[in-house]
Amino acid sequence: MFEVSREFLDGDDYAKTIKVLATHRDSDDKRSEDHYFNESAYAIFMDLATKVEMGIGFDEEEEWNEIFLSILSGEGGDEKINKYISEACSEFCDNLTISKKMFNPLIKHIILLIISDNYDDAYSLFRIAMYPYTLADETMMAPVKIGKTGGRPEHHRKAEALQIARDRMTRTHGTPSEIANHVFGELSKRHTDNPSFSSIREWVLKIQKEHN
Repeated sequence: MFEVSREFLDGDDYAKTIKVLATHRDSDDKRSEDHYFNESAYAIFMDLATKVEMGIGFDEEEEWNEIFLSILSGEGGDEKINKYISEACSEFCDNLTISKKMFNPLIKHIILLIISDNYDDAYSLFRIAMYPYTLADETMMAPVKIGKTGGRPEHHRKAEALQIARDRMTRTHGTPSEIANHVFGELSKRHTDNPSFSSIREWVLKIQKEHN
């Protein structure tokens, strides 16, 4: 278990973070099984693998493995190969429009695995390098998920606010502002994450129009 303070673990921020992480985890699981994502990722990976094979030019697997191990162990390996791998990492990050600072080490390891003819592990890691595309897709699709018109999501206290407003309107008459003020006051007694007064007033106006 990580050494994290009990205060943080019991706090609202941690609970919210875990909830968001769980949502992303479910999304990642679905994405990993998505045919289009896997097809695209594999095509890009094979393009990288082909360029690596053509750019290096070695044929003997044993020689590849020696270079692979020497670079991983920090011994350096061949200077030309190191230079090629460094340039290939930079170019590939640019082509994918992903962060060099974040993904360069990962792309380097993928290239070394390709060199050592370990395509299965290389591709498994490469799928992680495609993660920014997952985030980009989710960002582009957010308005669609939020609402058909791309509007803001409905406030989770709206249903409760409307019920308070309707109850108030059945007992007494009042202006939209008066009713909204009453609803806002009632919600404030129960919760701390309430909609704004202006939002409540808009909802009250719609209710009144429906009844007129």
